[in-house]
Amino acid sequence: MKAKRFWTALAVSACLSAGCSDLDEYKNKVDELDGRVTALETVTTNLNKNIVTIQTLYGGTTINSATKDANNVWTIVLSNGETLTLTQGSIGEGKAPVMSVDADGYWMVDYDGAGGNAPEYIMNGENKVLALGTDGVTPKFGVDADKYWTVSYDGGATYIRVLDADGQPVSALPDGEIQDPYFADVKLEGDQFKVILRTGEELVIPVVSSFLCAIESVGVQQFNAGESKPYNVTVKGVKSTMITAPQGWTAVLGEPDEEKAVLTVTAPVPTKAAIADSRADICILAFSTQGLATIAKMQVSCSDTPVVITPVASVTPGEATQSTLAYSVAVSDVTSWMYIHQLATEPAPDAAKIAADGVAGSETSLVFEGLDPSTEYTLYVLPVNGEQQGAVVSGKNTTSEKVYTNMYDKYMDGLDITVGGKTINKATYGDATLIENSSENKTLSTKGVYFVKSDAENVAVQNAEQLIIISYDNNIAAVSKSGQFAVVSSTGDDYLIMQNIKYTTGMTSGNMLGGSKVDDAFETIILDKCKFEVPTDMNFMYAQLPINEFVMVDCDIKVHKSSNAKYILQTNTTSTYTSVVFRNNIFYCTDGNAIYLPFSNANATITSADFSYNTFASVYPKGGSNGSYIIAKLFTSATATRNLFYVPDYTTLTTDKYSAILESPNTAGQDISITFNLVQYGETVPTKKIKPHFNLSISDKIVAPYGKKTSDGEPFSTKDFANGIFVPAETYASYGAQR
Repeated sequence: MKAKRFWTALAVSACLSAGCSDLDEYKNKVDELDGRVTALETVTTNLNKNIVTIQTLYGGTTINSATKDANNVWTIVLSNGETLTLTQGSIGEGKAPVMSVDADGYWMVDYDGAGGNAPEYIMNGENKVLALGTDGVTPKFGVDADKYWTVSYDGGATYIRVLDADGQPVSALPDGEIQDPYFADVKLEGDQFKVILRTGEELVIPVVSSFLCAIESVGVQQFNAGESKPYNVTVKGVKSTMITAPQGWTAVLGEPDEEKAVLTVTAPVPTKAAIADSRADICILAFSTQGLATIAKMQVSCSDTPVVITPVASVTPGEATQSTLAYSVAVSDVTSWMYIHQLATEPAPDAAKIAADGVAGSETSLVFEGLDPSTEYTLYVLPVNGEQQGAVVSGKNTTSEKVYTNMYDKYMDGLDITVGGKTINKATYGDATLIENSSENKTLSTKGVYFVKSDAENVAVQNAEQLIIISYDNNIAAVSKSGQFAVVSSTGDDYLIMQNIKYTTGMTSGNMLGGSKVDDAFETIILDKCKFEVPTDMNFMYAQLPINEFVMVDCDIKVHKSSNAKYILQTNTTSTYTSVVFRNNIFYCTDGNAIYLPFSNANATITSADFSYNTFASVYPKGGSNGSYIIAKLFTSATATRNLFYVPDYTTLTTDKYSAILESPNTAGQDISITFNLVQYGETVPTKKIKPHFNLSISDKIVAPYGKKTSDGEPFSTKDFANGIFVPAETYASYGAQR
């Protein structure tokens, strides 16, 4: 068993008068200056802090650490744990007195504040004011309503106006300039902290970072008669200690453990004899291994009648991440505190539950880990002082939203995924299957939702009946089929939805995708951010079955030169579509000119359509009255705008009535808007041109075309046929695919 040693002292009153009271000059007596002139508050506050610091440094001490902030304010931690501040440089806008101590320990001052006058003694009546020793006084300066300096010798209870050598009041206002630096220099050199006053006097104080003895307490500690309380003490580099206590009090310091020890203080029991001190200091005289010494002290107070102490706590929420929450807890007049952290939806615990089930608080900064994202939590804190409990306080904090690195986890957590404007979620479509390269079965042969990793190889599809295929992490994933990817409908509510998928086929003729007409329409086909390469002499899709919704957005479609016209949707007179969307796609050909059109039959029936912001590079219309990209007579309502047709080598036209977009006579109920489409040629502009629009008969329901026939200059800032990258130049930034 580890042996423990205790240092105990039952001090006599002589120790208090000749020992502990010698430490009074170390006490920080600087209070906030209520009611003073606002313009001089900074000067007065910094001046009083500097006075306390000078008084302490003149009295002889050791420093544990000294740091300077960006405003030239030094924070000095003494070896007894006491913290002082010293403002180097200008301490504010005002004429501050310059303080010093003479060789006999008396205060001296230069009220001029410029260092030009010889310092004079601070007088209290006819007597000089002592700075050091048991009778040392800490003068406290203020400013009255007339902006003259005042001074207090009783800790701020009363103030009198400061008079100069001629008996005149001393102004606190500067003479048109900001106060010169209070000290000539303050610096930390190695293990020495040096303060050079403007009088030229230099104070050198040793800095020993390895030596510290500090009692963790704030303010006067209140005790009931006979009550005992523990206090943590930081002991660093301490070789031995001696403890002194007021008459009737006992103080016991336990054996240090990892630079921490416990000081147990017991108040005197009630007695008729008036020998016990009701208020004084507990002192620990600590000696370092280097022969240095420091005194840490704590003020205590006791009454025969119970002292009413109200322990108080407050909670401030701090930083929040998706799995952690931070809080700051501030406490006062406490010996301990307990806390419970729980979901905000749970019933709030009362003081009894926190006391019984809570966690004992030690650090005032708390961080809770492993929390759920997007969730509100509450921290409940119960402050305690002995047997007295304070009011339970609480603070709420909410974790941030979960950051998903892949679409699969997001879907499986029940969140929405948007594909081509349609919401896909687990609640509607059920659990998903993850396809990895190591997956045993990589054939998507059944209905369902599949997430495919981009490194998964040889992923095959069968028929598209109720099929959703999405890339695992937004990188392009590859799927293929040796034959036609059949779009099959048996119930009318079937769908094919793909996002970030590259689809390839093993076919060399016919259609990449195919769908025959059945009694029930195919509900939805959505292709979002997908890549397709259509082989030579093949259509993209044989689409004679009715389709309620066809959406192709943000896709790249590479086609090849064919012997005759080919189609994205090979339709016929029976083809009916409720909604068709071609938006922000790039259609391009790398081996010459390709005649590629959205529809193969001008008599198909389409309720509404959106053809906007598409880029067609070396992909041309068929020509003739039914050979345009967009034939208005197909639609009940349609929008065709900001499409960019790039025809760098089109010289085979026999008529200039070839049109990229063909308007037709309006019929009852049509609402057609065809605007701002652009045809751009290469270096040579042919005599017979492709028009952006071919206007046969414009009615008041069909918006007149505003596109350009031709334009000089390169339309792309980046043009990469090999990789299908076409970025519009600044002049044409509002045309074509916006990527």
